[in-house]
Amino acid sequence: MSPFERIQISPFCRELRSKKMVFQTHPPQTSADILDGSGHTWCEASQETIALDGEVCCPEACQSGRACFKPYGGPEV
Repeated sequence: MSPFERIQISPFCRELRSKKMVFQTHPPQTSADILDGSGHTWCEASQETIALDGEVCCPEACQSGRACFKPYGGPEV
């Protein structure tokens, strides 16, 4: 790996939120790090369960390749 390649800190968008994440001290690595018993998630950017691209927020969907995806450690936009 070259020194310029980005290391993936988390597979999930940094805007994905859940109540369980309030207690996290590190970026989530698995869905279990995000989902609590309710399974409720939302987008921090839109403040809704629907992200800025109009699609649902959940660990399976909020990953690299999505139009509104923002990686952990990525630039602030």
